[in-house]
Amino acid sequence: MTKRTGVAVACAAGVLAVAVVAWRPWAARPAAERPSAEPAANAAAGLPGKGAGAVPAPTARVSETGRVAVSRDGTNRLVWVDGRWLHPEDSAIVTTALDAALDDDDADKILAEAARLKQHADPEVRSRVAFALSWLGMRGLPDLTSMLTDPDPDVAAEVLDHWKSSLSEIESEPDKAALLGAAAEVLGSDMSDEMLFDLVMECSMLENEYALPQLVTLLGSVTKPEQKQEVIDALHTAMEHENPSDNEEVLRQQALEEAANLARENQAAQPAAPGEGMPPAQPVQGLPGLSRRNH
Repeated sequence: MTKRTGVAVACAAGVLAVAVVAWRPWAARPAAERPSAEPAANAAAGLPGKGAGAVPAPTARVSETGRVAVSRDGTNRLVWVDGRWLHPEDSAIVTTALDAALDDDDADKILAEAARLKQHADPEVRSRVAFALSWLGMRGLPDLTSMLTDPDPDVAAEVLDHWKSSLSEIESEPDKAALLGAAAEVLGSDMSDEMLFDLVMECSMLENEYALPQLVTLLGSVTKPEQKQEVIDALHTAMEHENPSDNEEVLRQQALEEAANLARENQAAQPAAPGEGMPPAQPVQGLPGLSRRNH
């Protein structure tokens, strides 16, 4: 062995000895205390992890619903919900107050949250809003009606299902008629043939006093010639007019006049309330005990 080779071997042995000495205390440390590449990898991926740079475990700082705890560093990058980390914009976070209102059966709070969220960018949020509104029945129908034109086809289909289900539970003809007219105005020229058929059928089950004005609204909402003709045919069938016009403007006027006449007739046919229509009572004079002063 040459002198140069011997020096090299000695150096290598020294380096190995240092490495062994350094490794022994590291290996003796608990696994949880050993440095790891996991925090850096998780931080790069935007995921929670252990150690420095990772999103810490949830603290006891909990929201009013008792379901949400914000990360300890206060950045709100992730939120702990029902045992999992979620981004603050996740639908489960955005609808926390709405879900709590549903749990509490708080109709006023549901309506307030629905008004705030029904145009949210996330379709999942809007889907949750539609469900919450359907839970309210009649009280939720006006807002649910306004969501019939949701830009997401899946959400729009859900809204329509909820809307039909809620509408079927309404017994008041004036209320049902008003909602049918509102739906016609919301959908307008975008109304599908299937939806138009449904609205016409719903109107046909109402008394003409309430049906005719909504059919007129439908006629003014649709723009396709075949849809207009469908509504005109429905008006001709429903009206009692001897000669309903084929002219759209004249037909509207005829239908509205007939509805107004029916409303007046129905009002006149209502039994009078006790005392209604009777002449006002005259003051009785000269009864015993009454003062006759100034007479």
